[in-house]
Amino acid sequence: MPAKALPATGKKPGSKAWHGPRGTWPTTEDGKLIITQSMVSGFVQCPRETYYGIVLGLRPKLAKKPLTRGTWVHALLEVRGQGGDWKAKHQELIAEAENTMFEEEAAPLAKECYDIVLSYDWVYESKLHEVLTPIAVELTVERPMFRGKVLYRGRIDIIWIDENGDVWLGDHKTHATLPEWRYRELAFQHYSYLWAVETDKSYAALRYKGKPLPQPKGFIYDYCRTGAIKTPTLTQKGIQSRVVKPSGTTYPVYREWLIEHNMLSVIRGKDLLSIEDPTERVYVEEFLVELKHRDYSDLFRRDRLTFSPEQRKRQLKAFYASARRLLNYKWDDPDCVERNLDACSGFKCNYKDLTVADLIHGTSEIEQRTQYVTTRDPLDYYPNQDKKGKA
Repeated sequence: MPAKALPATGKKPGSKAWHGPRGTWPTTEDGKLIITQSMVSGFVQCPRETYYGIVLGLRPKLAKKPLTRGTWVHALLEVRGQGGDWKAKHQELIAEAENTMFEEEAAPLAKECYDIVLSYDWVYESKLHEVLTPIAVELTVERPMFRGKVLYRGRIDIIWIDENGDVWLGDHKTHATLPEWRYRELAFQHYSYLWAVETDKSYAALRYKGKPLPQPKGFIYDYCRTGAIKTPTLTQKGIQSRVVKPSGTTYPVYREWLIEHNMLSVIRGKDLLSIEDPTERVYVEEFLVELKHRDYSDLFRRDRLTFSPEQRKRQLKAFYASARRLLNYKWDDPDCVERNLDACSGFKCNYKDLTVADLIHGTSEIEQRTQYVTTRDPLDYYPNQDKKGKA
C-alpha cells in the first residue's frame, strides 16, 4: 500500500467529540489556551484552514511525498545535529518505509534523502568549513501572552553557536525551488522564536562549555533543495553517460558513484582513479575538479536574519494583533468561517475536499472520517510519524 493506514475520524460542532466553541483547541493542564506561530500564520492566510486544522484538529490521513521527503531529511539532520550517526538513522527509516510504501516508491525516496544529507554534510563541513556547533535540537519554548491567559509555544529545530560565540536559532527547510529571502523575512516564525527565548526557562537552562548561552543574535533558515541532485549512469560501452553535468550532481554523490562502479579506489586515505581509457579518465578528472570548485548555493543556502530593536517592536505589534484576531474569532457557525480563495485553491492547502464538501453539501463528515486523523497538539504536523524523544 502507498501509505500507512491510520485511525478514521469525523467531527462537527454539536457532536460528542466537540469540545466547546473552540473545538479541539489545545490547552495547558490549567486551562490556558495555547497558540503557535503556525496557528497565527495559518489564520492570517486562511481562517478556514485554522478551522479544519486547529478547531477540528484534522490532519491528512495519507502523507504526501513532499511531506515524507521533508520529514525524512529533517530526521537525518536532527540526528546529525545531536552528533549521532545519521546514516544509521537512515537505515531505520528505510526499514520503516519498506513496510508502508511500495518498493519502487521507497527506494528512490531513500536515495534522494541520503544524497541530500550526504551533500549537505560535505558542503558545510569540507567545502565551506562553516563553524556552527549544535547546542540543542527540537527545543520547545514557551512564553505567556495577554497577561498570562494564553501560552505561546514553539519548537526550534536546532540551536547553533558560531566561532564568534554568537547564538543562532535555526530551522531546516526543504523546497523544490529555493524561495527568495522575502518569503521568510516577512514571516512570524523566526521572530516569534527569538521573542520566546528571551524569557523561556528551557533556553535559559542550556549550557555551552559550562556557561549559559547569550540571547540569540538572529535566525538561520537552513535550505535544502529537493529533486535536484542526480546520479550519473553508465552507457552500454561502460563509460559515464554525458547526460548528467556537474551542475546536476554533487562531489560526494559522484565520488560514491565512482567507487560503486570500481572507477575510483581509496588507498591509504587517497582517492585514485582506476580508469584505463585515457579520454574517459580525463573527462572524469575534469568532472571531479569542477564539482569540487562549483558553487552549491543553488542546492543549499543559509539565510541569516537579524533584527534591530525598532523592527522587533513592529513585528511584535503585528504578531499580537494577528494573535488577538485569531483568539477572538467566532467558530460556532462553520458557514461563517471565511475562505481565502487563493489559499484554498493552492497546492499547499490540505483541506480542499473539506471546504468544497462543506460549501456544496453543508457537511464534510464523510470526508473527515475517511481521509483524516485528529490531534490536539498544534506542533503535531505529522500524526503518523514516530514522536519518540521529542521535547
